[in-house]
Amino acid sequence: MAGTTGGRKRKRSGSIAAAAAGYIPEHLVQRILLLLPSRSVLRFRAVCKAWRNFFSDPKFALEHHRLQPDLPLVSILRNDTKELRTVDYCVKALDLRTGDFRYVARFTGADTSCLTIHGSCDGLLLLSYESSLYVCNPATHQCTRIGTPSYSSYFVAFYRHDSTGEYRALLCRGYGSDRNFYILVAGSGGRTIGRLPIPSEEDGYNFRSAIPSGVVAVLLRGNLHWPPEPWYNHRILVLNTATEVFRWMDPPPVTREHMPVIEMEGKLAILSCGEDVTVVELWLLEDYEKQVWVCKYQVELSALDISTMPDLHSEYYYEGWLRFFMSEGRVAVVTPQQRLLVSDMNGNLQERFRCYGSLLRITQYTLKESLVRHAFFNNSEDESLPIFQGL
Repeated sequence: MAGTTGGRKRKRSGSIAAAAAGYIPEHLVQRILLLLPSRSVLRFRAVCKAWRNFFSDPKFALEHHRLQPDLPLVSILRNDTKELRTVDYCVKALDLRTGDFRYVARFTGADTSCLTIHGSCDGLLLLSYESSLYVCNPATHQCTRIGTPSYSSYFVAFYRHDSTGEYRALLCRGYGSDRNFYILVAGSGGRTIGRLPIPSEEDGYNFRSAIPSGVVAVLLRGNLHWPPEPWYNHRILVLNTATEVFRWMDPPPVTREHMPVIEMEGKLAILSCGEDVTVVELWLLEDYEKQVWVCKYQVELSALDISTMPDLHSEYYYEGWLRFFMSEGRVAVVTPQQRLLVSDMNGNLQERFRCYGSLLRITQYTLKESLVRHAFFNNSEDESLPIFQGL
């Protein structure tokens, strides 16, 4: 028949569903695309114009970020090229539900200590490289330098300021009640919060993260919350990011050696764990205003052999193994044998991960991938970091 084998081209449909299969409802296709990891989204932009337009809509980026899982970050240090005296430092996001690892950053060099993760917020990471601070988006491989911390500064927190939309790094100088704070802002400058001015560059730089290992602030209701401080009757330090005023909050009615703060179900929560690491409790702040704490979970980690745990006062003790994480109905712990154990909320062992020839560590930071575009990346000069090698 005429016209069936000629050069006439079939008209391509502009709908997303037609591009996918032709018979799948469009709302289902959109839902599937929203649940994809960022790397897959960036690849599928090239499928057709309909998909590219859908992915380019700012509303898609916001909804995609909202639906992404909050994954704990795991650092892995390998030394596969001993003859070259180089090490391979990888940061991966671990999906506790599936056991899958997602590459976040990778750095290869003679000294990985010059690269440190200090914070995570809205899919952005705060990194220090040598003597400077950077904000990076692992999903888009964008990076911008936000300044050089002052002499003898300590990193405190990385957060989004609600009223301005700025992403700020909070730093301090001094100890205890003599601490003085200042901020550095992505795409802008910095200013002090405390009484003392920022020292001049002539003083030199000695930037380090001096907050005790594992102490991570949680941003909730426009306030930053730190773990209970033993020096202050285990009370919780709180910073109102709008007024920049500090205050104290009562802790749960328990005292443990390890009490990191997290966000759970949109509420402030604290994981409490003793030195024996046999039981992990989750305390939830049910009433924020009245400061009412409730113990919601008590997980017995029977999978851990306590006899293998190092003496916390021993010179051979490495604090990195003690880090643990709770999310999606699972608890993850790194043992001294460099095994990552994942158990359910009843303490039943679900998964075992081991990285042979590697140093494994849960960083206590989580990453929720984001494709949201930020102006401070577009306005910055070429300040790329060698942290996405081979990714």
